[in-house]
Formats: sequence, structure tokens, C-alpha cells
Amino acid sequence: MRILDIGCGINPQKDANYRIDKVKTQYTTHVINIENEPLPFNDDYFDKIYAICMLEHLFDIEYAIREIYRCLKTDGIFILQVPYFRYPIGKNPLHKSEWSWCAFDYWLNEDTRMLLKNTPKFKLLRKEFIFSDNMNKWILKLCQFIIKRNPFLYENTLSVFFSARLIHIEVTK
Repeated sequence: MRILDIGCGINPQKDANYRIDKVKTQYTTHVINIENEPLPFNDDYFDKIYAICMLEHLFDIEYAIREIYRCLKTDGIFILQVPYFRYPIGKNPLHKSEWSWCAFDYWLNEDTRMLLKNTPKFKLLRKEFIFSDNMNKWILKLCQFIIKRNPFLYENTLSVFFSARLIHIEVTK
């Protein structure tokens, strides 16, 4: 399997056999700025692509998503995580964008009213909030109960007080 980790930094995904970042580290196999450089791989090349806590650092997310889509095989899996905008670490001066529950919906087939002609269209496999390990278990259960029924209710009420840490999304072509 060909697995790409984009923005691997110093904490790469263990199963990735291709690792890129815009700076050279001991883990990178390719130095590329995904924001404005094409990925040096053929179309439909990767079985899995990770983008863990890196999309929020880009000004041109659309370009990066198009490159990821181009290099992902049909039925390949794209896994991304972004800081939830209400979580304190989400307020980082190095972040160029903030991510809410529906921010990635722009690139999903279900949200066709917003899709432009050449916009990549992924299919959602999984989307969930990831909470801090030290959150009270009863509050966590309450948040998960509400999220399962209506994630927008959580986002507009409880998340102000009990914020998720990350949004985890898995999609396919």
C-alpha cells in the first residue's frame, strides 16, 4: 500500500511510506509546500493520505485539496484532523483558517449546492469530534449524546463551555 503523510513534521504517521513537509526533517521523504507546489506523484497513486493538523496552516486550502484528490486512488481514504475552532489551541497565530463542524462539507457530494465546476467531491466515511483526554466522563457522555443526534446543537450551545479538541474526518473518492 502507498500511504502519504502530508505535513508529517516530527510526528509522522507510522504506516506512511511517503512523508512530505515544507521543511526537511529526519522523517520527510519529500520537501514540498503543498500550498503552491504540485505533489510529485501520478494521479490515483495513493491508497491512503493523511493530513493531520496541517490544513489550518494553509492560505490556499483549495489547491491542496485538489492535489490530494488527484493523487488519491478511487476508493482510497483521505484522513484529516483539524483543531476545532472553539478549542483554545485553535487560536494559534500560525493558523490561517478555523474549522467548524461543517467546514469540510464544501468538498462532500452531499452538499452539492455549494460545489463549483472543478471542485473535488469526496464521499464521507466518518466525521467525529475528538475531545481532550482529561474531560469529565459525564460531560463527555452528554456532549456525545447531543452530537449523535444533532452536531449543530452541540456546536451552537455546549461547545462554548465544553469544546472538542479536534475534528476527525475520513473521506474517499
